[in-house]
Amino acid sequence: MTTEVFFREGTIEIWAYFKRAGVLYSPNQGVKLTLTDPDGEKQVDNEAMDPSEEGKFVYYYTPPADAKVKWWKYRCKGQDGTEENAKYGVGKGSFELKE
Repeated sequence: MTTEVFFREGTIEIWAYFKRAGVLYSPNQGVKLTLTDPDGEKQVDNEAMDPSEEGKFVYYYTPPADAKVKWWKYRCKGQDGTEENAKYGVGKGSFELKE
């Protein structure tokens, strides 16, 4: 888990890196992000992250002016395959939001 500090008035970049056998790879069904505020309320629910380059994905989040300060948590879930053949990779992180 990584921790960072951000301020309300800026845009937050959330990055996810996926590796298989030590090599960056991009899950063929993409990567989705869920972001929760300090009260556990979902502010982003299972939204697609943008691919940057092989194995790297980013999501840009601009908090509203009244966003809650303290610790936010996120979960990035990559999916390879579909239905019964689906395989998932999950990454988690958090950041502190300050005024």
